[in-house]
Amino acid sequence: MTQNFTNNLSQGFAKIKDKAAVLQQTMKLKSRLGDLQKQKTALLAQLGWHALQAHRAGQPIADEAFVQQTVAIAQLEAEEAALGHELAVLEGRGPACHGCGAPLTPGAAFCGNCGTRVGG
Repeated sequence: MTQNFTNNLSQGFAKIKDKAAVLQQTMKLKSRLGDLQKQKTALLAQLGWHALQAHRAGQPIADEAFVQQTVAIAQLEAEEAALGHELAVLEGRGPACHGCGAPLTPGAAFCGNCGTRVGG
């Protein structure tokens, strides 16, 4: 009887420990996603400012600085999508889009959020 109680108690503590680890990882991922979104917002603002200044000066908008900013934004978006996918799996929401991290509808050929082709 005491052994059963001890085993059940140990199993209960193990489950709580596992859930705490998942919660901690979830919080870390959400924090990192928030940081990435702030970085992306700042880069988009810089990109817009750069384009406006170039337009006002009659210069081509798509110069080297513009291209570098768009590449940096694309890298942030790729990291956001990967973290979103990892978060969806960690939270048990099932498969997530590799393009944007949104949950996928079962049997869908394309992501309902961003239109990325699923599985191909």
